Amino acid sequence: MKRVEVDTNFNWLGPCNPAMSEREISDNGLSVGERVIAYQDDDEWDGIVSFDPRLPEDYRWYITIT
Repeated sequence: MKRVEVDTNFNWLGPCNPAMSEREISDNGLSVGERVIAYQDDDEWDGIVSFDPRLPEDYRWYITIT
């Protein structure tokens, strides 16, 4: 699984769904539904790459922490 850095303070749907920029998604070669390891500082979580076109542009891509 790929590891991606997240900021749980940058979210639209709550801290368990940190947003990522489209560029971060592209640069990491991620796609919707892909399982990842999300990390912030010394914490790590399992996550799934998600996309919702109804959200504001900066928040459409996010990691659903499971």
